[in-house]
Amino acid sequence: MNKFLAFFSNKKIITITFIIFSLVYILLFTNALYRSGFEIHNNDNYKGLFLKFQELGYYQGVAQGTSIFYNIFLSFFFTITKNADASFFILNLLSDLTLLFFGYYFLKKV
Repeated sequence: MNKFLAFFSNKKIITITFIIFSLVYILLFTNALYRSGFEIHNNDNYKGLFLKFQELGYYQGVAQGTSIFYNIFLSFFFTITKNADASFFILNLLSDLTLLFFGYYFLKKV
């Protein structure tokens, strides 16, 4: 067990692992996007709930139990794009990039 921990405590190994993870993640994201025809699917009815949130407003949306933070961020992008699909795509892309940024940031702290 100590050899295993010693092997992965090497900063070079951690950096290489992060780079491989990032590349695989980007490839999987691109593949999934390409295969879907650049269409955002509505598997969990998020688009419908978001459009209902837009229709009802903040207070009624909160009373109905919607995801407040997610819908607020979506509303920001929706005011810019006027398209629910584009808003979902931009927000999800930014959340993925944020995860990669924080992974890189914490990697530099090791």
